[in-house]
Amino acid sequence: MTQAHILIVEDDPNISSTLALSLGVQGYRVSTAASIAEAQQQLHGGRFDCLLLDVNLADGDGYTLCTDVRKRDTQLPILMLTANVTEEAAVRGIDCGADDYIRKPYGIAELSARIRRALDKSRPRQVVFGAIRLEPDRRLAWAGEQEVDLGKREYDILLALTQRNGEVLTREAILAQVPDGADVFDRTIDSHLSHLRKKLKNAGATEQIVPVYGVGYRLVHS
Repeated sequence: MTQAHILIVEDDPNISSTLALSLGVQGYRVSTAASIAEAQQQLHGGRFDCLLLDVNLADGDGYTLCTDVRKRDTQLPILMLTANVTEEAAVRGIDCGADDYIRKPYGIAELSARIRRALDKSRPRQVVFGAIRLEPDRRLAWAGEQEVDLGKREYDILLALTQRNGEVLTREAILAQVPDGADVFDRTIDSHLSHLRKKLKNAGATEQIVPVYGVGYRLVHS
């Protein structure tokens, strides 16, 4: 898994460079922008996992940028940084879509903790077995760092097996865990499993789906 990529939007070069250095030492990838225009350019041109946003910027205020970003991306964590300590300012930040509102001056340890919390909340739920990793909410699958393109039923079956963490899953249990599984019959499970095995192998997965005679199937480390 790659480290989170953070965009710092701050027009004070001393604050920006100090913050970038501190976060970089912690292992984050860090990019900086000194204006709303520069931030917009970077946000449109790359992918970020967290946005640290100053409120007072040379070409506008952070509230406007926060609102615009939130319209395009409902998941990106946005932490607003400001010297304005009024309750009204904090409420405005939250209303604009910020996940957190941090008043200056702040300690780097506190900021880091808030970043970690925001990143943890934004990460999709995952189901993991060895090198196989699934994100059920987005219906994505990986074998190591290789994304695996699965059909609907293939994904449902792999998810059911992965959730059992190596335990045997009977055919009846597989059918029960396949949503709207009216089109998946006992005789078609073998076909879905065959295609699934090939796709995992082609993606370089070391895990295998093996039959347990007279019982069902399970996922094992090879």
